[in-house]
Amino acid sequence: MTPFDTIIDGTYTLAETSSAIRFKEAGGFQLTSLSAGMNRITAQAADSPMNYASFSFLEPPGTQPKKLELAEVKDSDAGKIIGDRITAGWKLISMNPVFVKGKEKMVAAFRKV
Repeated sequence: MTPFDTIIDGTYTLAETSSAIRFKEAGGFQLTSLSAGMNRITAQAADSPMNYASFSFLEPPGTQPKKLELAEVKDSDAGKIIGDRITAGWKLISMNPVFVKGKEKMVAAFRKV
């Protein structure tokens, strides 16, 4: 399971970010982490917000990952959102600041168990 990273546009909506991730996962990869990044050339996030998505290869070849869901998490809701998803059969795989429509938000990524 060799990991690799890719960039996802930080001006995307949460639904567009999810679609970009599903596109990569359709090729036999699985998201392991999603986080806000910054332009490495200018060292500023405001110029061109971007997110870094890390993936691992799924084995055996042809394996498809289970359903993925992204959810914005506000501090006051974090425990409830995570608890409700876990109770409903989801696993938390990542929770980091992510750019959504150019603004930094806390986003949790859940995978159906």
